[in-house]
Amino acid sequence: MPDRPEAPGGALSAVAAAAEAVRRADDHLRAAVETARSSGTTWQEIGDVLGITRQAAFQRFGRPD
Repeated sequence: MPDRPEAPGGALSAVAAAAEAVRRADDHLRAAVETARSSGTTWQEIGDVLGITRQAAFQRFGRPD
């Protein structure tokens, strides 16, 4: 498949911008979870807010002891 030049503001630019937004949002979410945990919030409460189980919240954001 031949390389095609990307038009300015094209579809790949939109994909790159969306991926960057997801990365920033994930960083923000991780920081918020760390802050919540530091203030005593349980994994159950975090999971409830995120619509996932406490186990899934811990697997995604927890750190092994």
